[in-house]
Amino acid sequence: MMTVCVVQKQIAHPFNPEHIIGDPHDKLKEFGDQDYLLLIGNPALIGMAATVASHYNGGKLKLLQWSGRQGDYAEISVRMF
Repeated sequence: MMTVCVVQKQIAHPFNPEHIIGDPHDKLKEFGDQDYLLLIGNPALIGMAATVASHYNGGKLKLLQWSGRQGDYAEISVRMF
């Protein structure tokens, strides 16, 4: 499993994606079946990260969602396409 941080920089412009789209591609190009996304922050950037990660993993994506009831993260598996 790899750990990748895709952070929003001061120069990020969510409504002008050409300023930032290379960064998620560079950081998520090795995203695979054993990897998860823990999504927080700007919804537009979250959408881009999820799309890019699923692109590199044949449309498959695994997310982690906090479960306060269980006090742990729950896995969500999605086939995007």
